Amino acid sequence: MDDSIQNACAEVQEIADRSGVGFIDVGESIERRLMAQIIRQLRPTKVLEIGTFLGWTSAAIGLLLKQTHESDGFHLTSVDVIDVDSPVNGYWKNLGYIHSPSVLFGRLGLDRNIELVQADSAEYLATTEDTFDFIFIDGHHGADSVYRDIVLSSKRLKAGGVIALHDYDPPEVWFRKPFMAGPFFAVRRILAANPELKLIDARLNSDGNVVRSSCIAILSAK
Repeated sequence: MDDSIQNACAEVQEIADRSGVGFIDVGESIERRLMAQIIRQLRPTKVLEIGTFLGWTSAAIGLLLKQTHESDGFHLTSVDVIDVDSPVNGYWKNLGYIHSPSVLFGRLGLDRNIELVQADSAEYLATTEDTFDFIFIDGHHGADSVYRDIVLSSKRLKAGGVIALHDYDPPEVWFRKPFMAGPFFAVRRILAANPELKLIDARLNSDGNVVRSSCIAILSAK
């Protein structure tokens, strides 16, 4: 990872620190650094995230997009099956965090750029007319669910766009927690059925060594 990517992540984390939202894991996480590299190279203006959860990844992507474009000329849609802002059932509330995703985005100056959608990912992808430059899949981790999300996402991807998946781990990592194996099997299945796609295995650094257990797979056209 070159110095410019690490510097970009450090600048984004500094913005988060100044806003008072606390640590959102931009600079230290290899996933966030990989995300920064994707955004720097792809320069997407329309992004889709499947699986909002606490909104931290949405916030990190939003800040990286704002930094890349040096303007508000981008839009991120984040889809989750529950109302992530709910003061009763939201993940943030149940896990004891201070800010809901929308409050987090507002404090970071991203409220005009990030749209939250409560919907099942399959229903959303099957009905939306929007297309996206970059799609990040981090929803339900069952193999069939991940496969479905990849297939439907590919239909909403602009030419030259990229799909990335979180928690793409090899068997030696997930054999102790098989509930996390879904992304691995889904990616293998999609590649077997779609030879026009290629996998950029972001688990590996330039020396070919595994960088850490929780990683990102990147799919794009050959």
